[in-house]
Amino acid sequence: MKLRFRSDAPKEVTGKEMIFVTVGVIAVIGLYGVAARQSIHKAATVNVPIVGEWQAEGKPWRIAFRPDHTVDMNSTGSTRPGASEPSAQDASLSGPGAYSLEPGGMLKIKMKNGRTFMAEWKAISPNRFDLIEGDTGGVTTFDKAPGPAAPQ
Repeated sequence: MKLRFRSDAPKEVTGKEMIFVTVGVIAVIGLYGVAARQSIHKAATVNVPIVGEWQAEGKPWRIAFRPDHTVDMNSTGSTRPGASEPSAQDASLSGPGAYSLEPGGMLKIKMKNGRTFMAEWKAISPNRFDLIEGDTGGVTTFDKAPGPAAPQ
C-alpha cells in the first residue's frame, strides 16, 4: 500500500462548503438562543405574601399593601423624640400609591407624590424586607404587623 500526501497548495472552497458552514454556524447560534430563552422563562418566581400591613422597625411608619396592587403609607407620629407633630419628612412618607411585584421577588412602589421605593424579597425572611428609597438610597426595615387577635 502506497501513501499519498496532499500538496501544500491551498484548496479552493466551493459554494456548497461555504453554505454548509454558514448554515451550521447559524444553527448553533439559534440553538443557544432557544436554550437561553427557555432558561429565562424558567426564572424562579417567588411567592410573596405582601398583602397586609407592615411596620417600620424603630419608626412610626406603616405601609398597607392591598390585593388590588395599591399601597397606603402613613407616618403615625414623629421620629424626633419629644415632638408631638410629624416632621415634613415624616409627612412626605404618607399617601397613596401603587406597587408591582416582578419575577424573582423584586418589589417596586410608586407613590402619587412621585417618590419611588424598591425592595428585594428574600424567601429566608418572608416577614421582613428592606425598603430602599429611590431618591436617597436610604434603607428602612419593615416587619409584618401582627394581625388582629383571634376571638376567644
